[in-house]
Parts: sequence; structure tokens; C-alpha cells
Amino acid sequence: MPSADNNQADQTQTSAELPGEFASRPNRIGPADLTAASLDNPLYYLQNLRTVLNWVLQGYSDLLLVEERAQLESLLSLSEPSQALFARLTMRTAEVFKLSALNYAEIPSIEAAVRELDEAGWVMADPNLYAEHVFQLCKKDELWALLQEHPEKFHKGPPKSMSKSAMANMLLQLSPEDEAHPMTFWWPSTPFRTVALCHSELIERIKLMFFGNLYQDWSEFVLTELGYQQYEQVLFTPESRGFSFRLEVDHYLSMYAGYTALANGEDPEDIASLFDQALENPWLEYRRQKLLLSIAREAERAGDIDTALSLYRRNPMSEAQVRYFRVQEKHCDDVRSLYAQLVNVMTDTQQPEALLHLNRVEKRLLKKIGKLPDDSASVLCADRESNASASASASASASASASAS
Repeated sequence: MPSADNNQADQTQTSAELPGEFASRPNRIGPADLTAASLDNPLYYLQNLRTVLNWVLQGYSDLLLVEERAQLESLLSLSEPSQALFARLTMRTAEVFKLSALNYAEIPSIEAAVRELDEAGWVMADPNLYAEHVFQLCKKDELWALLQEHPEKFHKGPPKSMSKSAMANMLLQLSPEDEAHPMTFWWPSTPFRTVALCHSELIERIKLMFFGNLYQDWSEFVLTELGYQQYEQVLFTPESRGFSFRLEVDHYLSMYAGYTALANGEDPEDIASLFDQALENPWLEYRRQKLLLSIAREAERAGDIDTALSLYRRNPMSEAQVRYFRVQEKHCDDVRSLYAQLVNVMTDTQQPEALLHLNRVEKRLLKKIGKLPDDSASVLCADRESNASASASASASASASASAS
């Protein structure tokens, strides 16, 4: 589950507390500092990683803990082959690898690089593995051979025709899915060694501070170098930073974990409880509201109407308010009370598109309470809908004109 830690310790540091190099020069980084490495350089990816690390150490040093700065500086002090291997590993989606699968022509000795990274704490050689890791690492024939070495569990090993997904259930019989063991526990005569990437959370934090989001990655440098992406060149000053406090980075990472938990099927109400407090940063507060809207929709889909309504009602987003009344009109017995709520909300709603949707709900509610047809309220309802529709059209036209210009 994601954490909603509100501890503000280490949130800020003054320039006097920063390392001498950072404090002694202006926090101003020009376009030249962010030039993508030439793809003619076999170690272009390492040069890009160094650019990111140095840029964050210079521009966001006050948002890093002392030990995090020390870790990054230690990484930059390693030999070039070790740095290159680490950069390669961070570009891959997995966190555990077969050592034999790491083949890069520009790195002379993978084993030597792994050794140095292991000693520095950036990777772990021969780590304990969960069943899901073993399943991901092994090909079907390897998984079949692994299961053959456990006659105490299986009188007959799996037939070779068994699918790999079916073998996964047998793998879980060797150990619960929440217990990790060395590869030799799973496969006593394993023919390969494994290596795991460490400090993935720190690297994610670095990427977030650099890109301002978690959907961009190192490939942005390649796309820029190839000319597929172009960005305006600007000077970077303390006032232009995306994050001003460490706690803001924590909030973003926590919300990202919230989306991940939601995608993994965790309880919507439990997830929502971690994001009850409004945030001072407007950009992050908007993201919090968007997350709560997604959680409410998932609760609604799951049939947890009470949780969905509670989340919709407390969310100031117009989309959430519209959804609240749409759900309520299907489940609320006190139509008159709901109508009174709707009128109050419509009075405060400024967004034309939201007003259009709410007017349609109003019309349906008026029909339910018997005020349509032949009532002045019907005329008022029709006028509201007409005005809202015209405003929505005008707003759409203005947006289209702005885009065209």
C-alpha cells in the first residue's frame, strides 16, 4: 500500500547547509547542461544518466537527504564500466536479472562491474528471490527442469506439455509467495547466477525531479537527439523548479503508488483514506483530486456505492459532482432533498460543460417529483439547459480557435 507520510522533517535546507559546491554558485543551469549525448557514442546512455544525476545534485540538492546525496556521489565515483552497467539496468523494466543475460559490447567485464556495484551497494549479487521473480527469470524448459528437482513435493514432475502458467502454481507449492529464498533453494543445480538492482526508489525520485513526472524516462534523450522531440530551451532558476519541498516529491510518489495499488485491485476505500488531506501545492492538489475521482469510479464499478458517493461528494472537481448526482438519482429515495442539493451545487458551478450535464439531471429529477410538464420549473430547467449548452459550445469554439492560432 502507498504511504501518505506527512512528516515534514528534512523538508527544506538553507543554502548554508548545502554542500560547498552547490552553495557557492548560482542555481542557474543553462540549455548547454542538458544536451543529449550523441548516439555515435557507445556510452551515450551513461552520459545521459550522468547529466541527470549532476543536474539533480545541483538544482535539487536541498530536496535530497544527506545519505541520498552521498549515494549518488558514490555512484558517480565508480569506474566507467560499472556506471555503464548500472545505467543499462535502470533502463530495463525488471529489477532482477540473469547474470548471463547481461551482454553489452561496450562493457569489457560484466562480472567485474557487478562486483564493484555489489560492493558499493547499487546491486545485490545472488539475492533472495520471490516465486514471481523465479517465474520471470526462467524459461519454460528451465522451470520444468527446476520442478524436477523437488521429488519430495511432486511424485511426478510436470509433463513437458504443461504450460508455463500452469507450472507457476506448482512453483508456489515450494514456498509461499511472500517468502524469498536464494536461487539455489528454488533450483539446487541452477545453471545461472542472478543480480538485483538496488535503490530503485531513489532512481525513481531522481527521474521525477528531473522530468517532473514518472511517464517519461531515459528514452527522452534519444528521441531528442533523433529530432523526434523538441523542447524549448530555458534557464533553470530556484523559482522555476517543479518541486519546492521534499514533501511535495513524497506526495507525488505516494499518489503514483496509489494509482498502482488501485490497478492491483486493492480496496478503494483503504487507498482513499491515505489521501484525505488537501495539499497546498495547486498542481499536486489537482492530481490528488484526480486520483480520488479514479478511486471513486473504481468503487462504483465494484458496487461499493456508499464509498463512491462519499468520494464524489467531497471532491470539488466538477466531473466528480456530476457523477455524484448521476449515481444518486439512481439510488436516492428522497428525490426532493436531492433536487435541493443539486440546485445549490448548480448555483456555484461555473464550468459550462458541467452545468449542461447537471441541467439534464435536474430535468430528470423534476420529472420524478411530478413538476413536469406544465410548471414554471420546466421552463426554468429548459432555459438553464439551453444557456449551458450555448456556453459549452462557445467554450469549445474558443478552445478550438486558440488551438488553431
